[in-house]
Amino acid sequence: AVPIATQIPHAAGAGMAMNYRSEDETAALCYFGDGATSEGDFHEGLNFAGVFDAPVVFFCENNNWAISLPRERQTAADSIAQRGEAYGMMGGQVDGNDPLAVREFTESALESAREGEPVLVE
Repeated sequence: AVPIATQIPHAAGAGMAMNYRSEDETAALCYFGDGATSEGDFHEGLNFAGVFDAPVVFFCENNNWAISLPRERQTAADSIAQRGEAYGMMGGQVDGNDPLAVREFTESALESAREGEPVLVE
């Protein structure tokens, strides 16, 4: 058995703890693959982060395959990032083959998270 997405609720909880402790300059950054977005832990973690304005950036490394299942068989959404809206957070896409764009987008997402707006990055 391979646990998938189990770190996502932990990241949301860490973000909630940062709010509880009034750690305004901190944020959690959680990495996972696109297959994790079909797991219950993904939905639970993003829902809690959205409801409680947890300072978390959820970073989906999408290679368009979850083990042997293509992305279009996992979700009817046009993108993984689009799913952020359902949880009350911004979602955005960035070209993972452009490391400078990834860094810039992630820094912006972390800034938003520190201001109480969790972000889903694809």
